[in-house]
Amino acid sequence: MIHCDHKQLDVVQQLRPLLHSVSTEEFSVPNVVVVGMQSHGKSSVLEHATGLAFPRGENMCTRVPIVVSVEGGVTEPSLTISTNPDYSEAWFPEPQYGDQAKFGEILMALTDRLSKPGQIRETPIYVKLRMPNAPTFTITDVPGVTCNAKNLNESKALMEQTSNLTKKMVGKSPDTLVLLVLSATEDFGNSVAMQVVRELDPDGTRTIGVVTKIDCVPPNSKIVHNMSGDEIYFYHSYFAVRNRTQEEIDNNLDMSDLDLIEARLFETHPILSQIPVEQQGMERLLVKVREEQSKRLDKCIPNLRDKIRHRLEETKTQLDMLP
Repeated sequence: MIHCDHKQLDVVQQLRPLLHSVSTEEFSVPNVVVVGMQSHGKSSVLEHATGLAFPRGENMCTRVPIVVSVEGGVTEPSLTISTNPDYSEAWFPEPQYGDQAKFGEILMALTDRLSKPGQIRETPIYVKLRMPNAPTFTITDVPGVTCNAKNLNESKALMEQTSNLTKKMVGKSPDTLVLLVLSATEDFGNSVAMQVVRELDPDGTRTIGVVTKIDCVPPNSKIVHNMSGDEIYFYHSYFAVRNRTQEEIDNNLDMSDLDLIEARLFETHPILSQIPVEQQGMERLLVKVREEQSKRLDKCIPNLRDKIRHRLEETKTQLDMLP
């Protein structure tokens, strides 16, 4: 994990639930959304970024958006899960930080409460993670784009549902940063999620490509060329990350050990070692995300301050009119 001193992120992190409860349209703040195809490693990316073991598997584990807020620099770590942005109805008792099994159980229980198996819903689950040594950021995980259903009609409907939800979460706001998860073992251009994102961000000015499954690249892989951006360009480039395998999860591999394995892979692999250093690893990806989110906050905070002041004046006027 990394730690950066970006005070405005910490402040907005505290304001986000309050502003959301007033008006999501009037008081929108910069957001980071993670999108991609099902089974391309979105949950693994979130796990690597936060240290939380999100449910993953061949079936559709993520059926509702999951908003993960990480707050760094605290004395005591804690983990809170709720279906409310202000955490007024948090799951009790709170799972202990580090209890990965319990975290996964609660997440699946809330998912089942909000949606039936095989169905997609827009109502989010909110996760607040407080850690001593971590960056402060918020990431929204969007259900993966998929057509994996029992029959053709259901497959078409599911593809439409997941694609439409991805479109809604990505939106067209320049304040929304998109982490597009792509598998290193597949052609980037064939990803439906890629097509959806490029439709909404045709210039690639707010998209970061996150390349997963790099430890599975074949000997003839074109991953270095694909990440160069010569064919599909993103202004913020691509980042390659190495996540835990299922075997490593079963053996409870520590996330700090994963960072060492990831670094060693880039140093020794004949193909991956050719990827520019600035595009290697989760730590550099998190630095990039935090920097870009901070830049967006610098632009939006003055406007947000004016809107809040105007709303307060309106509210005070209405209160003064009461008997």
